[in-house]
Amino acid sequence: MPLQAISQMMLRGYPPKNSGKIYFKIQHKTLPRPNNVLAWYEENKAIGFGYDSLSNDYKVVFWYNNKDQNDDDEQQLAEVYTLGMNCWRQVERPDHDIRIPYGYHEPPAFLNGVIHWLGYKRRHTDPKLKLVISFNVSSEEFQWFPLPDYVVKDARTVEINVFKDMLCVVNSVMGTDKLNYDIWVMSEYGVQESWTKQLVLQQGQPLPDDFHVRDLRGIMIRDLRGIMMNGEFVWLSYIYNGEIYGAENLAVDDGKSNSKPIKFDDSSYLKFFTYTQSLVSLI
Repeated sequence: MPLQAISQMMLRGYPPKNSGKIYFKIQHKTLPRPNNVLAWYEENKAIGFGYDSLSNDYKVVFWYNNKDQNDDDEQQLAEVYTLGMNCWRQVERPDHDIRIPYGYHEPPAFLNGVIHWLGYKRRHTDPKLKLVISFNVSSEEFQWFPLPDYVVKDARTVEINVFKDMLCVVNSVMGTDKLNYDIWVMSEYGVQESWTKQLVLQQGQPLPDDFHVRDLRGIMIRDLRGIMMNGEFVWLSYIYNGEIYGAENLAVDDGKSNSKPIKFDDSSYLKFFTYTQSLVSLI
């Protein structure tokens, strides 16, 4: 299985006048396999991609659990691929107790030259995602810090992202009568006390007081697919119809005003990522 690193996903003419379409320019490079090839196929792993402004180079970090057949304990190992060297090398491993959940494939967040994932402490009694695990692309060091309980306490699902140059977590929560997305931002990077609830976004229509899951049929639900660099949100809206989703449409808004529709041939599997512009080519 070849590894592909996408360097740029640029929105050109967002959206072009009168067309309503978005065009992509994608550059990619097939990477050599990491030193531990078998670990690449494991579910309990994390992958991140970033730009090192100090060395003017791109890097891919790959860390995973390595369980020795003669040992009941697991070790954390990490490798880094550097474009200029065109090879993988082992780097200092993360803290032994931090983990990415098994099968967790949500994309990391890249901010201030650092890649961020959500994780948890292996020996913690509560398996919820309560840690931010980071990898500094320049120093090639792992660190982690806890998320305050008040940020994730009511969350059904949690994702990490960037909102207007601030690290943020997006929580899907059940409000009093509707499904919401709570956007929490770390207004001062690295300062735990600076976590603030920035926005509450409505995920679907208001629900009846005595609703059951079957009552969700016919309800319009909005799935947050990404946050753009200008702070606008990309939504996929659909009518829930049991196991089958109704008509889908894609739109962008700032969380407050009316949405602007965007046309795609197939919007079901779209994912959006922020990027850092660079004159350094992958090829």
